[in-house]
Amino acid sequence: MAPAELADRAAWLEDRARLYLIFTHDADGSPRIACQRAALTELLESPDPLAVLERLDDATRLTLAKAADADSREFPSDPPRGVVKSLGYIRLRKAERHPGAVCDWARDALARLPSDRGGRPRRDALRWFVEALAHFYYRETGKPPKRSYDPKNKRDCGRFHELVLAALLPIDPEAVRMSNMGHIIREVIEGFTPASE
Repeated sequence: MAPAELADRAAWLEDRARLYLIFTHDADGSPRIACQRAALTELLESPDPLAVLERLDDATRLTLAKAADADSREFPSDPPRGVVKSLGYIRLRKAERHPGAVCDWARDALARLPSDRGGRPRRDALRWFVEALAHFYYRETGKPPKRSYDPKNKRDCGRFHELVLAALLPIDPEAVRMSNMGHIIREVIEGFTPASE
């Protein structure tokens, strides 16, 4: 295989891995919900919550704005009722006028955050990544991915299974240990249809 061809294949895999991480993780590599939980906790524990508020990422700011919007109290800085759809962002922009409420909103936002169990978005992204690997496997070997089972060790195995685990291990080791990982691979293999060129 020519070095350029090998580089193209590596770049293709790297692009798919990068997209998978974008779907499932924040910029620092942490799962999305865990990052929001940490940021809101930092806001609550900080002696200067307004400084922390300024550094929040968009997703956490949205979660906090939803909590601010749900607050039934009226603040002097609120616009007249019915003028805006969401008070949350307006209240966050004028947070220096009511800093105590910011901590209340953070507590409420923390209570509303789902537990980070992976969930459907992560599972869908993982399935998409495994499907991309299945097409890569087919293109490289000329054979559709197959499932093998090792009855002695009671686990899935095989070349494609090992490829998936090897591709995921450096980018998302937690996904490799997921209890439904084998099920996702089996679903992809059973539903695999080679793409028409």
